[in-house]
Amino acid sequence: IGAVYTQRTEACGINAEYGYSPAAKTGRETGICPVRRELYSQCFDELIRQVTISCAERGLLLLRVRDEIRMTIAAYQTLYESSVAFGMRKALQAEQGKTDMQKKIEELEEEKRIWNVK
Repeated sequence: IGAVYTQRTEACGINAEYGYSPAAKTGRETGICPVRRELYSQCFDELIRQVTISCAERGLLLLRVRDEIRMTIAAYQTLYESSVAFGMRKALQAEQGKTDMQKKIEELEEEKRIWNVK
């Protein structure tokens, strides 16, 4: 980490690199994309570095913001994963219930057929 400001041309180069990076195009469409998350994290870290050079207090505040964002993303990721697992459990339960109901219908139809024969 250097104490020298980044030049405008360097910032434009980084912007072009992030904007047209092949890694950015392979990111996930749903959920939390680790590729985009890493790119934005690197960009935010650079922003924190530059702000800290001019004002240490603002840099520390941005560090707190970054840490809070990371904790929030981790909480959202946990929530997303648990909701997906819950959905899968419910789908399996519904499938099992459907199979049980089909068996019950077959038994009742058989019983009905027996009663109609008598």
